[in-house]
Amino acid sequence: MSGGCPVFGFIVRFALRDGVERDVGDAIAYDLVMLLQANGMSMGGGGDREREYVITRDGAQASDADRQLVATWSEHWKHDAAFRMTDLIDVSDDD
Repeated sequence: MSGGCPVFGFIVRFALRDGVERDVGDAIAYDLVMLLQANGMSMGGGGDREREYVITRDGAQASDADRQLVATWSEHWKHDAAFRMTDLIDVSDDD
């Protein structure tokens, strides 16, 4: 029995810095959604002060250029949250 095809994407995690209100996390997430939608990507996940999102490309595999786009975007929010991002990984739900 063979597994399904891999779906390459990456995971973005961020934690709000001390003293930053929780609704800033919502603003960051909304801004990330807008960036992704404008560039043919989507995300799933969530959290509160610490959040985790799986990023995929709609109809294709995510690329290092996609990761770089998100990394560059995150610089705008670096005073509000600490970001971490994985390399490209298989994010498919196959067991």
